[in-house]
Amino acid sequence: MLLVAVRIARESFATYCNLRRPHGAAVALAVGTFLVAEIVLRGIPYLATGSLRNNLPVEDYQAMIAPGMWPWWYVLKYWPAAIFAPLVEETAYRGFLWRGLAASRLGHGGSLLVSALFFAAVHYHYYIQGGQVVLGALISPFIFGLIFGFVRWRSGSTIAAMITHALGNIALSVLTVLAVRHGWP
Repeated sequence: MLLVAVRIARESFATYCNLRRPHGAAVALAVGTFLVAEIVLRGIPYLATGSLRNNLPVEDYQAMIAPGMWPWWYVLKYWPAAIFAPLVEETAYRGFLWRGLAASRLGHGGSLLVSALFFAAVHYHYYIQGGQVVLGALISPFIFGLIFGFVRWRSGSTIAAMITHALGNIALSVLTVLAVRHGWP
């Protein structure tokens, strides 16, 4: 389907999905947005609860790491989340889907909301637990979809959104290892 749309538009895949190399300001926006999101989404809950672990998959880490195993294996195990997930998901949502929605009556604002909803929907395994919908876990992927969409919209580059996405995925596993290794609350 994606290739058919690209063929109809008579553009290259990279042009259609806005996969152009971001300029310096776009990279700065991607990194800066990541840092602000981390401060707001992890820092504020930490200040409110006194626990960093509430927002990290500590139990998953502890279940995966056998006694005596190198702790950073946990980070390396998730390298596809840092490379493939941002590449595939951002190309699909902030590249292909965005292009079609932005050209419709929805415009860029509608593209931002709809692509974030699709992004959240595909991450259902986080918010459907034991057959029940956990609302708090549904909100998180939607917020991240909005963040990645904001970077895509403001930078004009899908690759800038990939950078933000990759940094977010890496930070999750790195912070988890650091929290457990250093006994952070």
